[in-house]
Amino acid sequence: MYTTEGEYPVLLTIVDPDDTPVSNTDLVLINVTMPAEPVASFVPVPRSGKPPLDVAFVDQSVGVAPLSYNWTFGDNVTSTEQSPRHRYNTSGIYPVSLDILDGNGNGASASDTITVIGSAALLADFTAAPLSGNQPLTILFNDTSSGNPDSWFWQFGDGYFETKQNISHSYVNPGTYDVSLTITGEHLRNTDTKKQLIVVNPTG
Repeated sequence: MYTTEGEYPVLLTIVDPDDTPVSNTDLVLINVTMPAEPVASFVPVPRSGKPPLDVAFVDQSVGVAPLSYNWTFGDNVTSTEQSPRHRYNTSGIYPVSLDILDGNGNGASASDTITVIGSAALLADFTAAPLSGNQPLTILFNDTSSGNPDSWFWQFGDGYFETKQNISHSYVNPGTYDVSLTITGEHLRNTDTKKQLIVVNPTG
């Protein structure tokens, strides 16, 4: 067994039954090559942008099949897919690494950096159903804001407020109520407000 690469001369000599060498001999060169070491490689598309940032990691690794993959995306999320996609929701610099293992048990690694810049614009929005009706009237308020808000502050126009993301509220008295939702993001540094009128009609 040859365990290293190279050319090895092999001499073949033919002998007769009484161990007397025969004049016929032959020299053969044996060329031994070892399997190439695996090479881990990938391309992230894109490498930077604003949140939420969707990145496709395109594998370009080579090695003896089958290859196994272990990705870490820098935000405590991992994957074993060959070419995964991953979303970054907050700004920051994320070190990404890929470890591969080939069919011979040999490993290799590659790394890159994803830069998520700034923050997505906050936009307060919500749905309310129904928008009008007879007293007593219960409204379902569903937050549909964008920009990854951290907190929600509802004011229902009748002296009551709430800080849940989605909520229901009942109006006992007839009237027109100005409902507002104020959201905050990036640790209270950004705010936005959406307003909606609710009309409660008297019964009868």
